[in-house]
Amino acid sequence: MTAFVKMHGCGNDFVVLRHADLEALALAPEAFRACVRRLCDRNFGIGADGLLSYDVTSPTHLRMRYWNRDGSRAEMCGNGARCVVRLAWQRGEVVPELVLETDVGAHVATVQHAAASTSVEIDMGPVRWDAGAIGLTQHAELIDAPLRVGDATLRVTACSVGNPHAVVFVGDRSLLAAVDLLATGRALAEHVAFRQGVNASFVTVESGDLHLRVYERGVGPTLACGSAACAALAAAVRHRLVPEPVATVHLPGGTVEVRQDESRHVWLRGPAAIVAEGRLASELLST
Repeated sequence: MTAFVKMHGCGNDFVVLRHADLEALALAPEAFRACVRRLCDRNFGIGADGLLSYDVTSPTHLRMRYWNRDGSRAEMCGNGARCVVRLAWQRGEVVPELVLETDVGAHVATVQHAAASTSVEIDMGPVRWDAGAIGLTQHAELIDAPLRVGDATLRVTACSVGNPHAVVFVGDRSLLAAVDLLATGRALAEHVAFRQGVNASFVTVESGDLHLRVYERGVGPTLACGSAACAALAAAVRHRLVPEPVATVHLPGGTVEVRQDESRHVWLRGPAAIVAEGRLASELLST
């Protein structure tokens, strides 16, 4: 049976496997996607927002891969990245300061361990605003632009933090709470303006802090999204909605700290928690 670890970052939860164990399953592409869906099913599987795998290439280098709950591959996952780094460090496989390799490049990460908790800070890289990075179909950029989404017209700012994001600022937290993520969030995430779909974020700025709700492509509403928190700060900085390029970002599942440095790289710091360890039954993998 295949060993797994269940982890989460602010409630954004994952099944984590060593990549060698994942490859040993030798599943064809469609069978693999079906397997991811079973593992992430909250009634018939373990339950998670996505599947992570990792391998250690040296004590200072990790490689991460990530699949959404629906079996689709995603380029980057900020909460997942923190979880993988924390787990490999916890197992003594890497040092506290390391480089994490992803589908969109290398990211410096640091484990910050205290008696009561373990957090990880990671360089999520530079934010990009161009159509190629985001997958825009008809625009060179999308910056505070009107976009018809369902029955409403939203002011949308789009960027990439390794994966594509659409950010919509709303007036206050009561309006934020009223956003129908299953309807409006999904409609924005699947909008024809985005060639490969997009993570749809709704944000309120209050006293320099950001409050965020997100519909993740391939997943749905989640309790947290690390890359969305980075995109929200970058958009808030671009629109001069925050006094400094740093903010605490409040998500339904917890808080993370995000900052943009002088080279315009965005850094994400937050918790990475281990929930359980176990073994996957062969019938779950082969159903």
